[in-house]
Amino acid sequence: MAAMGDSGTNQIKELTEECDIKFKNLSTTNQTQCRNVINTQHKSFIVWIETIGALASPKASLDYRLKDHGHIKLAIMELLLLVKNCLENG
Repeated sequence: MAAMGDSGTNQIKELTEECDIKFKNLSTTNQTQCRNVINTQHKSFIVWIETIGALASPKASLDYRLKDHGHIKLAIMELLLLVKNCLENG
């Protein structure tokens, strides 16, 4: 699991993958209305991560492109942590 204080280079990628797994786990709910909302939000999340390159190959990844812009990387990580927490705690 990625933490904001880590010096790792794939923090955004790791948080993105964790959020994606949480979306997939929630999408198996038996409540149709909830499942539809979750699936819609997951699709939006996928579009967003593809657009920003969160899971792109190493030299094209958002982690790589933001390596010298820690404040922006931190802001994106905070957003991903917020998404992750919302998915965990409903």
